Amino acid sequence: MKKFRFLVLAVLASVTLQAQINTPAPSPSSKLMQTVGLTEVTVD
Repeated sequence: MKKFRFLVLAVLASVTLQAQINTPAPSPSSKLMQTVGLTEVTVD
């Protein structure tokens, strides 16, 4: 029974270690500034 528990834990640990999340690359930052009348509008 102890060997079975060890085997189950070993399998779960190996599956957990192999799980990798591939995320997309972050978008480049940008800043937009525009003057509307007397007001300056900025979007980051």
